[in-house]
Amino acid sequence: MHNNYTEVSWQASRDSLEKFEIIEPILKKKNVTSVLDVGCNAGEITRLAGKAGYFAVGIDKVIDFRGFNLPLQNACIGNIELGINDINKLPIFDAVFLLSVHHQLIASKGDNYTRNFIYKLSELTNKVLMIEFAALNRKYNYNKCKQFLDNDKNSIISYAMKWLSQSLINYEINYIGKASNTIVEPYRFIFSCDRKKEEC
Repeated sequence: MHNNYTEVSWQASRDSLEKFEIIEPILKKKNVTSVLDVGCNAGEITRLAGKAGYFAVGIDKVIDFRGFNLPLQNACIGNIELGINDINKLPIFDAVFLLSVHHQLIASKGDNYTRNFIYKLSELTNKVLMIEFAALNRKYNYNKCKQFLDNDKNSIISYAMKWLSQSLINYEINYIGKASNTIVEPYRFIFSCDRKKEEC
């Protein structure tokens, strides 16, 4: 039996570097200098961004640092629950991450709330918004009306592209890669959202 001193957090048991390596080329391409990681969990992606030279801030309603020796190294991490009415209180960042959060918002708050939440987040984003989609309908609470085929890459990408295009008008949406997850959900899928340049 494990005790609280030897157990590690969920994120400490994961390999977050693979996910960050999918994201970082976009940050470099966009000349990003600052990052806000919304729903950062234990902040490992936030720390990786800080280590890579970005000004990195992570926020989550529950922070679990178990398993990390230097949890605040290279990053600012805050125990804050971000509601839709709080978003306009935040400063603008070059990049905003919403990784493994989208499905949780839909499951707990509903589709319309999530669309509004992400639209408001996009307004904080100077250069790029990065969003990760889960690959199982049950993660979204889509138990009666499935929106895609579970763990089917093409089906999930199609669902995500449509959902994001409807939620973020005048944004260019791109699929950028898949990150390893669990045995029952082998991958989750990451997208970049960039505001389209206005034509003269």
